[in-house]
Amino acid sequence: MRYSQAAASLLSTVLTFQAMAQNQKRPQPNSVPPEPQNKKWKDPLPKKTSSTDIGILAAADDSIWALAIPSTCTAGFVECKDGFLVSDSNVKCFDQCAGQCCTDPNDGSDACQGFTGKVCKDESCNNVGACRFATIPSVVNSCKGFYACFVAGFSYGLIKSMVDSCSAKFACTYAANYNGTIGDITGSCNEYEACVGIAAYLGSAGNMKNSCNGNRACHHLVQSYGKIGHVENSCNGLYACNNAAENRGLIGSISGSCTGGYSCQYLGRYFGTVGVVSNACIGYYSCYGGAAGGGSIKSIMNSCTYGFSCTNLGAGVGKVGDVKESCKKFVSCFNAGFNRGSIGNISTSCNADYACEDAGAESYRAVTSNLKDCCNAENACKAATEAKLPAQCKKNTSTSNSNSKAAKKRARN
Repeated sequence: MRYSQAAASLLSTVLTFQAMAQNQKRPQPNSVPPEPQNKKWKDPLPKKTSSTDIGILAAADDSIWALAIPSTCTAGFVECKDGFLVSDSNVKCFDQCAGQCCTDPNDGSDACQGFTGKVCKDESCNNVGACRFATIPSVVNSCKGFYACFVAGFSYGLIKSMVDSCSAKFACTYAANYNGTIGDITGSCNEYEACVGIAAYLGSAGNMKNSCNGNRACHHLVQSYGKIGHVENSCNGLYACNNAAENRGLIGSISGSCTGGYSCQYLGRYFGTVGVVSNACIGYYSCYGGAAGGGSIKSIMNSCTYGFSCTNLGAGVGKVGDVKESCKKFVSCFNAGFNRGSIGNISTSCNADYACEDAGAESYRAVTSNLKDCCNAENACKAATEAKLPAQCKKNTSTSNSNSKAAKKRARN
């Protein structure tokens, strides 16, 4: 029997997740994330000073990334095609910039060889190879790093614009390369390798605003046929959205989320599907591997805000419904619906340490009911199956379903 390359890849991934299920180890309460390889890296997200318990890593303060007034180009643009002026193909953009753009400050050499687009004379594209062979329609206060935007948008790729972005070593190298598509990038990707390969190889991403500002934060995000909507005030942590939705993965959009180290790494990777992620996945490894390997999560909203809270949720061809106001404690939904398992909608539930760990994991433990206002005590629904769900869960689900049907009936009338 012959298999397509895609089917073989998915089969390999499923087998990998099955093996993981046999050896999965619960993280310990004193788990400490590994130190970043770049010794100069510092977590950009300040710790909250209040006594409110919001997880191993504090929730993001969006204001630190917010740009009230994004930069505009007051110094004028240099318009280029393949490294030469559009108005005069005998003059290099490098020469026209006269050091104000497209210049390697170390030796004064051309940093825009092969570049196509408009570059502002505000020192954009100023560094070794910063914009070599890149195709970006508009660059303002961006690409100020060692090979920062090298071949970005190259080979039929599309990036609408860059403002206040991609100013770090290799920050946006290969972004949207080979038929990839990215909307406007504003105030984003300003750390080491933050957006390397993002949306490359037929990947697609919407607008990116005040996001991906961490070491390798969005490294290979939606690469290889992956898709994601807008990313706003999100993924601002070490490896926060690294490889998310890569290889035919799909994420609706990410807003105010994935702000802890490794928080959404591998989310939706390898044929995984995740809906809207809003104010969620805030904490180290909080949504790490969610829905990866062919799994699905309808949406994650105001949930998964503690370290390891939703690690592997719905991964390995698992299936999870909407997650709202839930899974806000340590390991609270760790492995829930994992490895061909399932669990319905989770609403204001599983808000205690280990509350829903392994619930609905594996096909033989699948949970088909929704969880509403239940499993809010430590270990309350640990490794739960449909038959072993607390009576309160089923009662609340039944009441909720009845109310929903009545509301739909009233709407029809």
